[in-house]
Amino acid sequence: MEVGCSVVLPNTPELGIGKVVKQSRQYITVYFSDVDENREFLASKNALVRSEQISKPSGKVGKRLLSEDVHGSKTNLGERVERDQENAVFVSEAAMEAAQQFKSYSEAPTILGSSESAKERELEARRRHTDLMAIRNVPFHVMAEIKAETLQNEKKETFSQLLYAHEDTRTNNPLVRHGKRINVMSWTHPAIQIAMTGDLRETVDIKAHGYTLRSVTPVARAKFSEVLPALTGLYEPGGMVGTRKAETQVTGLKAVKLQMTRNQVEAFLSKMNGMMLVTGAPGSGKTTVAMQRIRFLYDQQDERLSTGQNVRYADNLTKIFLANENLVAYSKDLLEKGLQIPSSIVEPVDGFISGYLNDVWSYKHGAAPRRKKLFYLEERARMAFYGLCSDRVLRELWQSYEGQIATRLAEAEGARWLDTPEAAQTSAIAERLAQSLRAQGTRTPGKDPLGSRYSMDALYREVRKEYEEARVAMQGIGVLSTFDSEFHKWLFWVYDPLDCLFAYFGEQVYDGKVRIKKGMAAKIDEERVVEGIREDWENRSFGREEIPWLAFLLRFALPSETDQRARFREMPNPLAVTGLLDGMRWTHVMVDEAQDLCVAQAALLGSLVHPDGAFTVSADFHQIVSPVWGMETPEAFKVGISLRDKGVYQSFPFAKNMRQSRQVGLFLQSFYQSVFGEIAPFEVNDQVEGSKPLLILSKFSDFAVRIHQRLNVLRRSSSIRSIALLQVNEDETAMEQIRASLESRGVVLAPLWAASDPSGRLITTSVERIKGLEYDACFVIGLDDDENRNLNFAKNRAYVALSRPALQLVMFCEELPRALQKVNPGLMDIIRNQ
Repeated sequence: MEVGCSVVLPNTPELGIGKVVKQSRQYITVYFSDVDENREFLASKNALVRSEQISKPSGKVGKRLLSEDVHGSKTNLGERVERDQENAVFVSEAAMEAAQQFKSYSEAPTILGSSESAKERELEARRRHTDLMAIRNVPFHVMAEIKAETLQNEKKETFSQLLYAHEDTRTNNPLVRHGKRINVMSWTHPAIQIAMTGDLRETVDIKAHGYTLRSVTPVARAKFSEVLPALTGLYEPGGMVGTRKAETQVTGLKAVKLQMTRNQVEAFLSKMNGMMLVTGAPGSGKTTVAMQRIRFLYDQQDERLSTGQNVRYADNLTKIFLANENLVAYSKDLLEKGLQIPSSIVEPVDGFISGYLNDVWSYKHGAAPRRKKLFYLEERARMAFYGLCSDRVLRELWQSYEGQIATRLAEAEGARWLDTPEAAQTSAIAERLAQSLRAQGTRTPGKDPLGSRYSMDALYREVRKEYEEARVAMQGIGVLSTFDSEFHKWLFWVYDPLDCLFAYFGEQVYDGKVRIKKGMAAKIDEERVVEGIREDWENRSFGREEIPWLAFLLRFALPSETDQRARFREMPNPLAVTGLLDGMRWTHVMVDEAQDLCVAQAALLGSLVHPDGAFTVSADFHQIVSPVWGMETPEAFKVGISLRDKGVYQSFPFAKNMRQSRQVGLFLQSFYQSVFGEIAPFEVNDQVEGSKPLLILSKFSDFAVRIHQRLNVLRRSSSIRSIALLQVNEDETAMEQIRASLESRGVVLAPLWAASDPSGRLITTSVERIKGLEYDACFVIGLDDDENRNLNFAKNRAYVALSRPALQLVMFCEELPRALQKVNPGLMDIIRNQ
């Protein structure tokens, strides 16, 4: 490959394209063909050498050797401010010139249309132009002086560098004008993120992450709220320059980009494949940072060390699964406006898995969704029967499934595809296939779905010879389509997932009753519930609570081999139904609010990511709010996970509560310690001040009056935009009574159970329905409900309710709740109304 370089020295015009002849620690020697001579350049600290990819006029890609002008590094605040102010003007003007001279990449389409690579280059060119326009208006948002070490082609390089970064750009932009060059980086660049959060003068080693960048040492930095016409920002070292503007607390998911905490950055920049588990308290930024990681993988994937297993990250290869449908609107707004990621990649878990099962279960042998309308409590009890299982049940269920498959394979000689009149002409060949299938039923069942010896892929490999011979013979007598159809039906009988559920859970009825009792707190007779479940099994009907389990079994049973000649025909591919073509897989899958999944959902979603891809999970297992559905550990994700590197399981607990004001955060800390018996795993937000939480003790019949009074007060505050009345329990009767009383007093309400309301009406809903959301102010009722105190996850529900408001928290109880009796009384104000 031809290697070229463009040499840039301080205050010196670019000297043209040349070829590197020799390079030493102090000098580089470049050959310029236009003058037929070598030129030697000093590689001093003011003309530091590093290499990066460029596209040469000839179209060939070579190395661009740059002299990095870092003489602008200053040692005191005044010099840094003067330098950055000058550079802001320079960057704005250079970006304007570059935008004016910009030419979009274009390529003449062929008879088959434009190539994918051409479309990608055109898209990249548009991004570059958009970035230049953004930089022209606002040159940069942060500054960082760093020392860095990189590794290129197994060669280490150490250098000092002055960097700026912009929070609205997706590309790194080296801006050159009159021989001077300044780098304005994307906010996702690893060096920027480390420089803004690491301790000054402390080297952050990132060798284990698979980047070309190996370490970063922050020397100085600054964050700007304004750079033109004058700088306003905070320098480290140095202090504040200009007048800091007061920040308004805004609720909802929002990109934090250049405002992340150190542990958020550690998660954000973790290895670019494998599983990453992000945990943390409410408001600690789990969802935001997990989604920002998608943008990071898009922008920085070229910074990876070259390996044969690097996958490509792109919109069409990414999927975000949300356990809570109410988060969809919030998430789409963050993705599209904050991260420039299409919201089409977002999908609720329940809807996806229902559609998935419908696609992969192509022959059900009469099984159908349950049509009978269930009583509310019975429906919840059935959800508890399945929804509170542990990951142990997944492995035992799979072992039972393999036992069923083995038993039915042993009956292959009685299969219907042997009984057709046409097949009689090829009976000897068909019998050999049946005997081969029967022989496969002698293996010992296991507990590993992904490596199962009873999957259809594994079975095909063992009977391929006999199966293909039978198909050739059937084709010869003109009955191949009949054979394929009958064989397809027979395989779905062998691998029937509903029969497996009946067999396994039918033997585990006692454990199922315990789960019902745990989730329903004895509100319904579990014996009657189990009888109803058995009746459905016998009628081959199933409900939404069973859909994840049926989908889980078929995911690992059906053939995922993409070559039609190397698999059983007419069987659906459990990976192809995701919508990706040509054997492609999602290279990045993200799951949010994972604690609200059942274990079958978790195992299925974890199996869909590419073996060399990235899997990001956001969860807080103290925020399980449904008493009948959820999981207490992330272990279920490991049951069928397809990641090649099984050891990559990084956990990042976020410790900073970024949602609540300091006063609400202190109260929440004390409440956490009171109900969970351990120190709260989060720090309070010291940036936002508010008022203490308020507890109003009065009769239930007076709640509406008190709520109306407080509502009038809150409406006068310019910082309060969204207000919600949250019910800790699911007492619909009590909620209807309060709503009726509020409406009689002229309070305009959003529809019952609505999670948001753009027009600002009062939201009235329950904790279980708004998990993951937040509001400026919240009224909380139901903390003193003795009847529901024994419900599964009752403590979690109270904790989640109290963590929803950002600025104002008002609790209404008839008596001082047991959950608040041990809370430090100095952290809340109590009003007793007689």
